[in-house]
Amino acid sequence: MYNDRPNRVLLLHGGDLTDTGNVESLLKAETSVHPVVVSFQSIIDGLDAEEFACTIWCVDQIGAKELGRLKILRTVLPQMPIIVVARHAEAEQAASAVALGVQEILALESTDRQTLLRAIHCAIKRKCLQDRGDEHLAQLQGIFESALSALVSIDEEQRILLANPAAEKVFGKAASELVGLSLYDLMPKRLHEAHAKRMRTFFDSGEQELRIGKTAKATCLRADGQEFPAEMFITANRTGSRRLFTVVIRDLTDEMRMDETARQSQKLEAIGRLAGGVAHDFNNLLTVIIGYSDMLFRNQELPESARHMIKEIREASNRAATLTRQLLAFSRSDLQKFETIDLNAVVRDVHKMLSRLIGEDIQLIVALEEGVKPIKADRGQIEQVLVNLAVNSRDAMPDGGKLTIETKNVVLSGDSPIDGLAPGNYVLLSISDTGVGMDAETQERIFEPFFTTKEPGRGTGLGLSTVYGIVKQSGGAIKVHSEPNRGTTFEIYFPPQRSVTRTLRRDSSIFPSPNKAETILLVEDEEQLRRIGRVVLESQGYQVLEASCGEEALRISEEFSRPIDLLLTDVVMPHMSGRVVADKITKQRPGIKVLFVSGYTDDAIIRHGVLQQEMPLLSKPYTPSALTRKVREVLESASESAQ
Repeated sequence: MYNDRPNRVLLLHGGDLTDTGNVESLLKAETSVHPVVVSFQSIIDGLDAEEFACTIWCVDQIGAKELGRLKILRTVLPQMPIIVVARHAEAEQAASAVALGVQEILALESTDRQTLLRAIHCAIKRKCLQDRGDEHLAQLQGIFESALSALVSIDEEQRILLANPAAEKVFGKAASELVGLSLYDLMPKRLHEAHAKRMRTFFDSGEQELRIGKTAKATCLRADGQEFPAEMFITANRTGSRRLFTVVIRDLTDEMRMDETARQSQKLEAIGRLAGGVAHDFNNLLTVIIGYSDMLFRNQELPESARHMIKEIREASNRAATLTRQLLAFSRSDLQKFETIDLNAVVRDVHKMLSRLIGEDIQLIVALEEGVKPIKADRGQIEQVLVNLAVNSRDAMPDGGKLTIETKNVVLSGDSPIDGLAPGNYVLLSISDTGVGMDAETQERIFEPFFTTKEPGRGTGLGLSTVYGIVKQSGGAIKVHSEPNRGTTFEIYFPPQRSVTRTLRRDSSIFPSPNKAETILLVEDEEQLRRIGRVVLESQGYQVLEASCGEEALRISEEFSRPIDLLLTDVVMPHMSGRVVADKITKQRPGIKVLFVSGYTDDAIIRHGVLQQEMPLLSKPYTPSALTRKVREVLESASESAQ
């Protein structure tokens, strides 16, 4: 029974109400059953039979007419258990009735109350079991259909019997197309022999499961012939005497791409750290070279030919310093130093580097409109935008071509909105190439991090996403125009500014002199840098105390009896950073001023607690005049604050 309440039973009369009444009287005394007498016509008319547990049909005999009505009943009540109570039932007609779904046929003359109740309860019980079985099958079907991994069922000949929607998606075939195929059809022919050997071993071993591709990845085949890495997990099960197998196929394409992306990110991070370290060491060397060449150039007694050679050394050193700064742009963090800059000047500054970067087989054309308005951005990051886009264009022109960089003032109207920019005046930076171009699908994804169309090992997929981030952080927008085999144009729009931030240029031959005999504590772990720093400062009348490390600086500060006016310290040093040295010495000497020096990237300086506006910083490489000017600036700021 379904529950503790009486089971409602349809008592269907077949025309003889006397027989129906006799059956009804047998059930009236039974509390577990509640009979409801209805006519056949009421069933046809749409009686709501859902609340009834079974149907008892009273007939005189089972003939052609009754069998016809049974067919109708089965159509109207497909899940309802039916019990027939008949006066006469030939064996052949009874068999036909059972074939139509009648669960039991009772002879009216020999049917008592117990027999009738037993038949009703058996019918209800079978119905419950059937409902549970249907529900279980529905649950299994739901699991099979909703599984994220591809599932196929195969027999011992490896023929596919079932396939779920995930398998359709993975292999690019409808389930109806997959059914009947062999598992061999889902993998390249070159792997068939190895797979056959592996499966024979599995079948013969009697083991219940087999995993393929856990250590060495398996390879499967899509409908279009494309191969993809996969992992197969095969489990055995029996249905009666038949041995079947369930195959779980996991597409590893995205997983392996993510692994490769992680490796590329780690490689990029390592390159960034290497670039920062190389730039630091290179900046130290350049500081020494620039320092001594400037000191020599000031010697008016040298012959003109020697002065000319020294001038060449200085110019080469300055170019090297520019390259170092551009190298640091690749390894710096997201820190931005916004200033109002001349976009044309930035393009001119990187022109030579871009020419070397793209190679001789690509013609670089620069068309800069005069009077282009200034923009507010990080100069180093705008250089990075130009480099990234130039590299992207170079890779799109393997056989050579043209790369064109243009700037101009433009006006955007309301009819041509670009990435949410309001109508008005903008500065346009355009980078165009004559390369292979892109289709619409590729253009939709080009700014996604790690998306790349390049061959493995030739790109990280971060170049254009970095460009997009820099442009957006600068308040601008970027738009791409491209067609296959028609080249690509990137248009970058920046909001204009009123004027360029100008830095006061001083004659490099002018060395500010100290107001008095001031003392400077110079802390630098590189001996050559300490030496040139001491030479420059002492030449200007300063008294210089040298320390090769933080511990030595603390000892000198503690033992030196006279005032020390300035602590000049490198930021990144072994054992004790410049910031720690400064903190300790300012506690010993509260009035001392501090000037930090570094050749590292901004993020390294931040990690060492520097790069705040109130902390003076001199970047390497620096000229002797830049050093003495910054020293004078810091010392004079001390006297001004004391007034």
